[in-house]
Amino acid sequence: MNAIKCLSVDVEADEKDHISALLWSHGANAVVEIALEDGRVRLVAGFPSRDPSRVAEALAPRPTDVFDAAWHGWLEAWKPFARPVRAGSFAVVPAWQEVPSWADGLLLLRIDAGTAFGQGSHPTTRLALEALDALAVAQGIRGSIVLDAGCGSGILSVAAAVLGAARVEAVDVDPAAASATERNAASNGVSDRITVRTCDVALVDGRFDLILANLLAGELVRLAEHLERLLLPGGHLIVSGLRASQADRVVRAFRGLRVEEERDSEGWTALTFVAPFHSCLEGGSL
Repeated sequence: MNAIKCLSVDVEADEKDHISALLWSHGANAVVEIALEDGRVRLVAGFPSRDPSRVAEALAPRPTDVFDAAWHGWLEAWKPFARPVRAGSFAVVPAWQEVPSWADGLLLLRIDAGTAFGQGSHPTTRLALEALDALAVAQGIRGSIVLDAGCGSGILSVAAAVLGAARVEAVDVDPAAASATERNAASNGVSDRITVRTCDVALVDGRFDLILANLLAGELVRLAEHLERLLLPGGHLIVSGLRASQADRVVRAFRGLRVEEERDSEGWTALTFVAPFHSCLEGGSL
């Protein structure tokens, strides 16, 4: 039977959000919270693509345990803990749950992340959705050509299509992400405008009005040159997935772009960049 590496750690209640964010940033695909009788919280995280032993070392002296869990059992274990989330004008509702009454009047996203990242509950996903929504309100994205770089569950691809994007190209190196994106595009009725590819962002060609990249800071820095290359003049780039302390490093990596907006939540940051328009008179006169 296939197994997934898991890590459990017991933390004080007032540090659970910080430690949960650390687990996400180190590659967890889901984090489950279990209340303990002594008032502490046990966080159980699944790591489908890496060994979490080094993460356990970083959490010392907190009690930790690294173990194997049945893959399919883990896939279902986190679902009872999923909750609908509001992000800007979006209501993100787990695909297997009823739509809550508070979602009336909001743009509905029905999402089942499976093993991919992006159910909507993590601050980086919420920040990216809020930045996308703000851009749509301020300037509109209807008719735009969009790249979702590192699409995960496809939640940002679906959101862009719901807001009126003409075409969305979603790419990720993880085949599970491609499957989740296709599934979520279909369940939200936007499959006709979303194409999915399994590849590295560095291999993408074309030019885009808008690029969405919810990736860790190191990946954003590695891909900065490629993301700038893919962005049309006057286009926007929304990045999330970086800690607030990493924002300056990421801004320096995108030296050809200008920061238009910054959003922060729970120690995470999302940045909206804009590419300059290039005059035909640059470098001399006719």
